[in-house]
Amino acid sequence: MEKSLIIVESPNKCATIERYLGQDAFTVVASKGHITELATVGKFGLGVNLETFQGIHIVDPKKAEIVKQLKKTVKNYQNIYLATDPDREGEAISYHLMQELSLDRNTPRIVFHEITRDAIMMAIEEKRTIDMDLVNSQEARRVLDRLIGFRLSKLLEAKTHTPSAGRVQSATLKIVTDREKEIRAFQKQFSYSLELKIRVNDQIYVLKITKFKGKAFKNLEQNQLLKDLLTTLLSGTKKLIVSSIKTRSVDEESKPPFITSTLQKSASKLFGFSPEKTQSIAQKLFEKGYITYIRTDSTNLSQDFVRRATSYIEQRFGKEYLGKVKIGAKVKGAQEAHEAIRPTANHQNPTSVKTSLSSEEYKIYTIIYSRAIQSLMKPIKYLVTTVTFNDEFQNEYVLEGKEMTFDGYHRHRQEEKLYDDRDTEEKQPHQLPAFKQNDTFYLESGEVVEHVSKPPAAFTEASLIEAMEKAGIGRPSTYATTLKTLKQRKYVVVKDKKLVPTSEGETNVAYLEANFPNLVDSKYTSKMEDELDGIAEGKLDRKELLKDFWERFEPRIQEKFKEQVTAQYVGRTCPKCGGELVYKYSKNGKFIGCSNYPTCDYVEALNLTGEPCPVCGKSLKKKEGKYKKSGDFVYCSGYPHCRYSYNTKDGKPVILETKCPECGHVLLEKKDYLGNKTISCSACQYEVGKVKPTPVKKCPECGGDLYLKVSTKKTPSRKFLGCSNFPKCRHIEPIDDK
Repeated sequence: MEKSLIIVESPNKCATIERYLGQDAFTVVASKGHITELATVGKFGLGVNLETFQGIHIVDPKKAEIVKQLKKTVKNYQNIYLATDPDREGEAISYHLMQELSLDRNTPRIVFHEITRDAIMMAIEEKRTIDMDLVNSQEARRVLDRLIGFRLSKLLEAKTHTPSAGRVQSATLKIVTDREKEIRAFQKQFSYSLELKIRVNDQIYVLKITKFKGKAFKNLEQNQLLKDLLTTLLSGTKKLIVSSIKTRSVDEESKPPFITSTLQKSASKLFGFSPEKTQSIAQKLFEKGYITYIRTDSTNLSQDFVRRATSYIEQRFGKEYLGKVKIGAKVKGAQEAHEAIRPTANHQNPTSVKTSLSSEEYKIYTIIYSRAIQSLMKPIKYLVTTVTFNDEFQNEYVLEGKEMTFDGYHRHRQEEKLYDDRDTEEKQPHQLPAFKQNDTFYLESGEVVEHVSKPPAAFTEASLIEAMEKAGIGRPSTYATTLKTLKQRKYVVVKDKKLVPTSEGETNVAYLEANFPNLVDSKYTSKMEDELDGIAEGKLDRKELLKDFWERFEPRIQEKFKEQVTAQYVGRTCPKCGGELVYKYSKNGKFIGCSNYPTCDYVEALNLTGEPCPVCGKSLKKKEGKYKKSGDFVYCSGYPHCRYSYNTKDGKPVILETKCPECGHVLLEKKDYLGNKTISCSACQYEVGKVKPTPVKKCPECGGDLYLKVSTKKTPSRKFLGCSNFPKCRHIEPIDDK
């Protein structure tokens, strides 16, 4: 049998697929994602042919060696399969591989949503050619983002000194800034209700008022009426009579299996993982063959999985626990050919695979496994009892109890000891005592309860993705990337897990709202997504869509470039000359200056802490740290003449009595990121040698010392041992953070 070649995206898939298919029959190699990128040539450096609206692709310089090796490899095989990821981006990668490797246009394209032997063999049997509608849709998205990103970013840089804008990015930023405006405009409202306490069998139960003087009760804005009523009730007979007892059955349905956005939401709630981190962990699980493809907006489950899972449920818990296949709410633009995120094998419960996974992979696998299995189980059943009481003043009160009568999908959660990711933290259901009609009870006590309205909740990363999905902007593959971009551009910051827009972010949106309202309008952005879907379905022409957009967009850009920039007034007068203070920009960032410059040179720094520098007396400024673990950074506004600074997590530096031997200024004792002490001058470059950490061991390659170091990159393990002879010797040894 002639050996065949399969080209995938991730090298992590290669060994798994070769093991399933047999190394004698198949060789599997990886492109490591996209091998091409849009060039920055042509008009405005767009890298787009503005006649055909085709992107000008070049081999990514970082992938040149990979492409060179792939070209050598494909010459040795007659049978070649393109097996990049099962989405539009994967289709485009296959197309560019076909072009750059000079493959036949009929080179088989195979698609599988899980890395299992059966799925891969079925994909080979059902091979097809590259779907050019999907490629055109992805190309249109890429070109559209380039047109908007390059031209609009250039304009914003000139007019607002903010670095970028984007089709999905700007619409998402507006959602965040709109919520922030609602929070700032919010005014507390107070209302009042009444709670009464009765004693039954030595247990206290709390009743809530539902009718006041015979009419349906709504929380009152004035609490005096309820205070008067409470005084009357407690000073009178205090008698309450049971007027009715009603019971009803309530089902608590399990949730549908995960899609990209719901997985990110649950991982954020349960484990505090960012969407980007969740995607990274889930990608590894997919590549290892534990779960299906992770970029999906469909809740579908394959018939094969349903058959296997229902058999497992019936054998494990009994036929009475079998539920129905969940049909989730239709997500706008969802690709129904995709599946939900599910385990590839239902017999691989979390316990059985725990030793093969990292702690983070285990957590994500557990919730994916539990949601998929529980979605096919019967609901939890409760019997809800509502007891109604009346008093002599035509007021009505209720007491409600809930008792579980069938544990349904909760049985699986309990036996497997799985995480509970329900939206609300419900109190344990409690059973009421046996009440009878006309039973009489006496009040023990009561209180008027004050209710304070709450402002809209600021977005978390997970809830923002949910809002993006609901609005129809972006797609599963873009959610985490969009949020990452907003944080990198410093348009939003994360405070107490909440997303807060910065002044730059608000400035950016304000300018776009005033001049390009469509591009920050969720409905317009959603419409653009629909049009891109139309290209994928073969209903719309890529070139016509892009041409129509460009002919409306570029004249508007040109018009705005010609407009004079309006000064941003601070709202205060200059203390030096009485002129208006305005916001200005320099290479060091935003600051406040006098509008009468150069006649008046008054300036103010932004982000001041309000504290004086203990060395020179000038104001201290605060700056956001580059890395999360290092925290924020405080430094003297007199820098570089005064070099006093500290990291907020490490604490303020110690001011030494000893003076600098070179310039006579104050010496400071600080700590570096590993906790080692450093002594440096507050004015010049003088520095006492850093206190070196103790060498851990000798380098096996050059004989130098290996020291503990911390990587600045976000990797599963950021600590490692590095050689003292770097960069001549690049030997490193990873260390598990645990």
